[in-house]
Amino acid sequence: MHLKPVTTALLFALGMGILTGCGSSGSDDKDTTSGKILSDWSTYQGNAEHNGYIPFTFNPENFKLKWSVQLGETGQLKPIATADKTVFAVNSFLYAIDIETGETKWNEDFSSLYSISPPATGNGKVYLASSGREDTFLWALDQKTKALEFKKSFNSQWDDYYAPTVFADDIYYNGGNSGGVYASDNQDGLQLWFAQLHQYDQWTPAINEQYVISYLGSNTGSYPGLLTATNRIGGSTEFVIEDPDFDWSDWSMNLAPVLFKNQVFAINNGRLLSFDLQNRNITWQKDNQYSGQPVVANNTIYTISNGSVEALNVLDGSRQWSWIAGTSSEDHISGTMIISNNLLFCSTENATYALDISTQEVVWQTTEVGQLAIGGYGNLYIANPDGKLTSYSLTQ
Repeated sequence: MHLKPVTTALLFALGMGILTGCGSSGSDDKDTTSGKILSDWSTYQGNAEHNGYIPFTFNPENFKLKWSVQLGETGQLKPIATADKTVFAVNSFLYAIDIETGETKWNEDFSSLYSISPPATGNGKVYLASSGREDTFLWALDQKTKALEFKKSFNSQWDDYYAPTVFADDIYYNGGNSGGVYASDNQDGLQLWFAQLHQYDQWTPAINEQYVISYLGSNTGSYPGLLTATNRIGGSTEFVIEDPDFDWSDWSMNLAPVLFKNQVFAINNGRLLSFDLQNRNITWQKDNQYSGQPVVANNTIYTISNGSVEALNVLDGSRQWSWIAGTSSEDHISGTMIISNNLLFCSTENATYALDISTQEVVWQTTEVGQLAIGGYGNLYIANPDGKLTSYSLTQ
């Protein structure tokens, strides 16, 4: 059913309690005395589980524009990361931006490299991965001074990377001459282990205390796809779950696996799959032209299907509701989404919406579009590929 976007805000109680179980992404502890109410957005889709979940109840009446800046014209603006009062953004430069003013604190030029990843943050550092044979490095810069903490080479092809994933004291990232995943110490970049996987780019692993999770196709381009659980400490393969219906299209996954308790969610050419890490099988799959990056919270997974948002039960994939912004192709939902306790943030080509998940009504919208993130101080960031970065305060 088409629900007309509205701008009248609904009243919600502003929940200041932070729920447990939102992930260990290596970000700093929350400090409510300084106004920090959430964990930092430390990597792709916010945390090491890549679930896009913000454990907070927002009041749309508090939403207001903070600032908007144009970050050069040298390459597309990639998904951002935050750490304390700084936003880190990458096109072919790395920018450190003040969250209050939008002013650039410092920048670093990476334009001579073939490819540079989006940023990840943790432990006072900002991490990036670059590729291009002799230019393949894991970088760490000091968040405040941009001083180079380390620059460690690793093996790779001409890959385009998602952001590294930071968990506890380590960094995990795609690499290898013929595919794989690395683990490195976050203090000095020392390589801890390498696990051989198949050769794909545009992905990053999901992490919990036990496993480093990847979901990739085969090296021949034919089925099966493989969900691989690698031991987080030692790098050995714990188990593999085959996806016999994997449909190969190219050598880029364009997806990070999503962890939720003992489940992992992934999308492959229109199929949404649920893997069970305890029973080590596929619990369910649905083919409804699914695309993009799912988000999950409170036993519901939200994903894009034929340009609309679908909310599904995590246990069996049954549909709870769906919503579409409009009937034209420009109204199709695309890109990344964020889920909070009460709102789903999503975008089309023309607008970004906050959708009340209990009523499926739009309670806020803006014409700014792009990759979405919410930082530790309750600000929404919209990174447009054309280089425009916009910030909205959501909590005051």
